[in-house]
Amino acid sequence: HHGLLGTFRPSRYFVLLNENNYNANAIQNINFYMCFFNPRATKSGSIPAPIVTADLSAGRARKHIVEAIDVDASLSSLSTESDEDRSEEERKAYIERLNQLVYAKKKHLIMIPTYD
Repeated sequence: HHGLLGTFRPSRYFVLLNENNYNANAIQNINFYMCFFNPRATKSGSIPAPIVTADLSAGRARKHIVEAIDVDASLSSLSTESDEDRSEEERKAYIERLNQLVYAKKKHLIMIPTYD
């Protein structure tokens, strides 16, 4: 594989669970072929496409969670009861919007940030 940016380093993988009982060669071949489906480049890379996509999705989800926390923190500083009700409604609406944007296998993920 070619290094897309910076210094090229080979990747290493550890099999945590092998439900299909693939041998080592089959797992290596699957990972090798998945490296040609890079969603952000036309060349093959050293990281299989599902791992790249999961990393990008986690970064986007992290940004949305931080925005939800910031929205809730800024709205929680309001003091009147009607404002508190409104902020709770806005927080629920924001989380519902996140749930509509983020889904996996036709099932919605429930993303509810917790506050301590």
